[in-house]
Amino acid sequence: MGWREIEKGKEGIDVQREKRDEYEEKRDKYEEKRDKFVDKYEGERAKGREKVKFYIHFCSNGIHNEVRVLFYYYVRLRVSIIVKLCILIKAALISIPRFT
Repeated sequence: MGWREIEKGKEGIDVQREKRDEYEEKRDKYEEKRDKFVDKYEGERAKGREKVKFYIHFCSNGIHNEVRVLFYYYVRLRVSIIVKLCILIKAALISIPRFT
């Protein structure tokens, strides 16, 4: 009885380790794909600064992930450009002397 429990326990631990290793391999492959994708769309700017962080969960459909990445990246890029333009316009308006 004791040996069976130990064997089952070891098998359970081994199965958990195998599952964890499989998950880590999938995660590493996913991160490599994501980094290639980011580099492709971000170009040379990705080398000098921190890469954009994506909040994407694992799912079986890789196309779905890439579409979400692309959408998130472009939305973030557009918002940051709009914010920078607004700041520049505001600074320009403040610096223009007003003759009243």
